[in-house]
Amino acid sequence: LEEVKTLIENAPSLRLKAFLAVAFFTGLRTGEQLALTWEDIDFNEKTITINKSLNELGQITSPKNKPSVREIDLLEPVEKILKEL
Repeated sequence: LEEVKTLIENAPSLRLKAFLAVAFFTGLRTGEQLALTWEDIDFNEKTITINKSLNELGQITSPKNKPSVREIDLLEPVEKILKEL
């Protein structure tokens, strides 16, 4: 966990910090993370809705399978960095 914290803190840009924080603290697949929009993030309910994915052709598609459509908790470290963007 300390290595993750150090990596995020030393990222050269805020966008990269946000990308790394989402990756490490949510466990999203890369395509799911790349398809996220601000509409998917609910700061009031502290959730992230996962309902799409970006495929290798750069197209937004449905997630891998039905259980992949889900809501996950917006953890405090992720929320803090996203609010800085």
